[in-house]
Amino acid sequence: MKLSRFHRLIETHGADPQRWPAELRADAVALVASSPEARALLATARSLDDALAGWQPAPPAIDAAGLAARLAEAPQDAKLRTAPDPGAAWSLTIGWQKMAGLATVGLAGLVVGWTGIATEMTGLPGFDDAFELGAAFLTMDGPLW
Repeated sequence: MKLSRFHRLIETHGADPQRWPAELRADAVALVASSPEARALLATARSLDDALAGWQPAPPAIDAAGLAARLAEAPQDAKLRTAPDPGAAWSLTIGWQKMAGLATVGLAGLVVGWTGIATEMTGLPGFDDAFELGAAFLTMDGPLW
């Protein structure tokens, strides 16, 4: 193991060999036994591990008396004020428009189906040729051109 790899290993996993990956542990221990630079890096990492192990965060500074006084001064019957939701009216209009569009399309389909407009289109010039071309393509009976 190279010294740079060992340095990355102890920066990542700390100075305790039990926390090192098992596949790297034997090579790292051999390097520490043979290299004074590796022992110096390990000593530095151990001092950092010891400092971190003894560190405790400071408790939060809460002024309990001041907090109780502020809560006592607050009006008890105050209603919560919230901003109006701008999306509430918008969602009603979007829903209404979607329903109107759906009703319009449904009514158009009913009119086309009931009056037979679609069947009357067969009399248009060129429609029969297009129909025959489509039928020939689907059945592959004869040339397409």
